[in-house]
Amino acid sequence: MDAKTVIERIKNLKEYVIEYELPEDFVFSGNVPFDLRISENQITAKVVAGSQKEADMIVRNFFTD
Repeated sequence: MDAKTVIERIKNLKEYVIEYELPEDFVFSGNVPFDLRISENQITAKVVAGSQKEADMIVRNFFTD
């Protein structure tokens, strides 16, 4: 990836709010890579990403991997 592409990506990053239901079998281990709030099995995550789709993917991958 060249420097121009990286700079453009950084300029286009935004903060997205993702709501996700906490999986029953989830156990925290390690660091959480975004701002996270949990209330009654409902997760609200603030994620910096290039698009809403990317932000959704980041949260889903964190809770399913």
